[in-house]
Amino acid sequence: MAEKKCAHPSCGCAAEKGKEFCSDPCRNTSLSGRCPCNHAGCKEKTS
Repeated sequence: MAEKKCAHPSCGCAAEKGKEFCSDPCRNTSLSGRCPCNHAGCKEKTS
């Protein structure tokens, strides 16, 4: 089964099944800002 990408535009993480975002920080921040999640793999891709 393919993983669904987090709905935050600048986030490279996958969201859990049934969820739109990968984490609370991504869900709670402005979609126009920089990705706020603290997942190591995402930070490497977006920095």
